[in-house]
Amino acid sequence: MVTKSLTAAMLAATVYVAALPAAHAGGGMGTPDAGVTTCRMVLNGSQNQPQTVSVIDSFVNGDVMKVNALVLICDVPAIGATQNTAQGVPPTGPPIPPAQRNAVACYTVSGADTARILATVKDPFTEANAAGGVEHVALGQIQLLCVPTQLTNP
Repeated sequence: MVTKSLTAAMLAATVYVAALPAAHAGGGMGTPDAGVTTCRMVLNGSQNQPQTVSVIDSFVNGDVMKVNALVLICDVPAIGATQNTAQGVPPTGPPIPPAQRNAVACYTVSGADTARILATVKDPFTEANAAGGVEHVALGQIQLLCVPTQLTNP
């Protein structure tokens, strides 16, 4: 399930990387325009979608896959700031400039608020497949912290 979730998160986040707002130089994670994203697990068993899609990304050309259940909702943008610099931990570096962003790096997190959040999802799949074009879900705690990244192949 974690592999599925991470794959889904990367696919979803990669789709939105071009839409992330521009960052200010030196802003680190502490500004709303730094491109920070948080992702929460969908807790109440979304239905599998009937579509099969072809995706073109930086790694493959035309990877064909079956769309299954909604598993993550990612908030674009979020704001992050290093809290433990007093213990000698360095703050985060400046965000990757928008022209150099070509992927999203997602990190697992722990200790997030466990409150459940009720939400309504409207996306291209729910509009095509769900009654009323929306799906009602319960979201769990933040599972991933995602930031824009520059990815290169050696």
